[in-house]
Amino acid sequence: MILFLSYRRTPGISSKDNTIFRLCPDDTIQAQGIMGLLKKQNYTTIIPVVRNDVYGQELLELVSNLSTKGNYTLTTPVYYETGTNSFNSTVDKIAESVQSVDKKTGTAVLAIGFDEVTDLLEEASQNLVLSSVPWFGTDGIALSDSVLKKKNAAEFATKTNFTATMYGEIENEPTFMEFSKRLQNATGIKATPYAVVINDAVQLAALTEIMSPGVTDTGPIFLDNACHFYGLSGYTSLTDFRRSKICKHRFLDRKAE
Repeated sequence: MILFLSYRRTPGISSKDNTIFRLCPDDTIQAQGIMGLLKKQNYTTIIPVVRNDVYGQELLELVSNLSTKGNYTLTTPVYYETGTNSFNSTVDKIAESVQSVDKKTGTAVLAIGFDEVTDLLEEASQNLVLSSVPWFGTDGIALSDSVLKKKNAAEFATKTNFTATMYGEIENEPTFMEFSKRLQNATGIKATPYAVVINDAVQLAALTEIMSPGVTDTGPIFLDNACHFYGLSGYTSLTDFRRSKICKHRFLDRKAE
């Protein structure tokens, strides 16, 4: 049986030893995008604020591994627990980290989390020290509109040029543009890259079924098809670890909104 994932991006889920496939990239690519942006903008000291679960820990590890190859360093991470309702102590720890850095101009805060990052920004907006450095985030918050629903968080995001990475669509691809237009006309919902890969997965699954009558292990056939298929998301070529190796990321800048 083949299990297809359209959203889950934890690196270790798909491997050579299972039949889990995904057409979206894993967080290895997201980490490269984040650190590439930070390096391009000349930030040399990164203060990670991390959700203390598998998502936060694994993405931090990926970012940390990349920092050894760049011209930047990570300070001691500031962790917060899932289900945190008050970020008072977290904000105090972040402020201490910012104040301990000698050169503020090359310092940035990287928040790795989900919707709760909005509450973190809301609390951080009351701290002048934290308003003095730029903030960055991950797809966990970029895919949410929660920041826009809280005035203080939105204003703080604007002031600190809060920028987060997310899996990006192929904007100039005719088939994607046509699909997106038809979906939005029919439902009022704009197509996301994750919705598009579901469409490609259905087509690949059907193609694999047609090509493998009576075959029990269809994984190799699916993998071969995926490596020669061009769908709405572009080429669906997969790595040996059964995850997309061709993708595009973009950065959501709250200041621009």
